[in-house]
Amino acid sequence: MVEPRAELLRLLKRTLTQCRETQDFWLDNDFRLTVGGIDITEAERAAADQRIEHLENLIAAMERERG
Repeated sequence: MVEPRAELLRLLKRTLTQCRETQDFWLDNDFRLTVGGIDITEAERAAADQRIEHLENLIAAMERERG
């Protein structure tokens, strides 16, 4: 059985990869997102950037503690 902390770390890394891939897709394709006629692209990109930074910091902290 996999240790829960190790499994969480694996899942967080996978989530980070998916967030980066999504952000790259948006940038590479100049993808715009509108909801109810309102362009929310910049807000979503900013939220994705914050999520990526948060995940990077969380993963680094968990790896430091793991040693």
